[in-house]
Amino acid sequence: MGFKILAFLLLTFAVIIPQNTLNADHHINNPNTTNDNNLIGVIVPIYLNDSSYRRVEPSVEILEGIKYAVSEYNNENKIKIGLLIRDSERNPEKIKDIKQEFDKINSIKAIIGPVYSDEVKAALEIFKDSNIPMISPTATENDLASSNHNFFQANTSFILRGKIMAQYIYFVENKKKMAILSEEDGYPISLANAFRDEFKRLGGKIVVEVSYPGSSIDLNLQISKIEANAKNIQGIYIPLSEKADVSVILSQLEQHNINLPMYGNQDWLSAKGFESSSNLSNRLIFTSDYFIDYNDTNYQAFNKAFYQKTHMDVTRNVLYGYDAAKFVLSSFHGDSPDRTQLKTEMESGKVFTGYHNNISFDSGRVNKFLNIIRYMDGKFQLVDKFKIGE
Repeated sequence: MGFKILAFLLLTFAVIIPQNTLNADHHINNPNTTNDNNLIGVIVPIYLNDSSYRRVEPSVEILEGIKYAVSEYNNENKIKIGLLIRDSERNPEKIKDIKQEFDKINSIKAIIGPVYSDEVKAALEIFKDSNIPMISPTATENDLASSNHNFFQANTSFILRGKIMAQYIYFVENKKKMAILSEEDGYPISLANAFRDEFKRLGGKIVVEVSYPGSSIDLNLQISKIEANAKNIQGIYIPLSEKADVSVILSQLEQHNINLPMYGNQDWLSAKGFESSSNLSNRLIFTSDYFIDYNDTNYQAFNKAFYQKTHMDVTRNVLYGYDAAKFVLSSFHGDSPDRTQLKTEMESGKVFTGYHNNISFDSGRVNKFLNIIRYMDGKFQLVDKFKIGE
């Protein structure tokens, strides 16, 4: 358990070698050999660097999705892709070691990972002089892509999430007058600010904007202000992070006789308390970076094949890794594309249809898609995979 691994995934086998035993005779790791391989580096935290040495289960699931995507690719293509997997241990010093190693391997065409925003931020600084395209399947923090011109953010940033909701409401729902009710701390503020600025830029009007401390049990003051302007409001944008707030929000909106369409963020997907107001909750639409239709026959077939090979069910974390890897693999053209060619293809605006969400980048290198989900009669329904416009 004390060593980290190098995994070279091919059509029918995986070679796992203790990192400390590698030598120049192993052509994958020899920088002096000809560039006759296409490798993808993977940087994820597998074990925490502490006394417990616990496995980081979400990133292990992401890794399984990546490995499965490459296995599929190698089964379908003559030119094979290898995986060079390294454990970051959630430790910037470890990422520095990985960077020094990756710099010596010209066959590495892209890097998948890290997966957490704080690790990504550290890695982008460490890899700032590298020309290897790097894609994170899950990091959501704002301004990551702008800090490194080789970085791709497959999970849409908070700012873009607010903008996407604004565009969907303005263009698809055809609503031009909105209210905002948001928590006053954390990422809901980032979402609310981005939504407000984009909605106003499009020509819409924010009639009233109020905020509240998270976990509040009394929103009378805030909702009274919305009630006073209700006749001039076509809907309410409600980004939140405290799932317990839902029952309070719905019950107090109902007490004030406010029956307007509600729009929110991903945390509504796992919130409780919809039963407190069936009429209001049936008027809810929100964005999410993932949606799994468990009744879809394609998903069921994929889950069956994945389980047969890994003895794991497909989770949302598996799909984050799988879809990011499939997007990178779809950008490989020719026997051995160079890194610049690969980066150009990745930011070309092409649309990759994923299981959990679509993926598309332009020169801003932040995914332009989010799922639009409706809650109706106790069920979540996918409305659209919506792509932000200019």
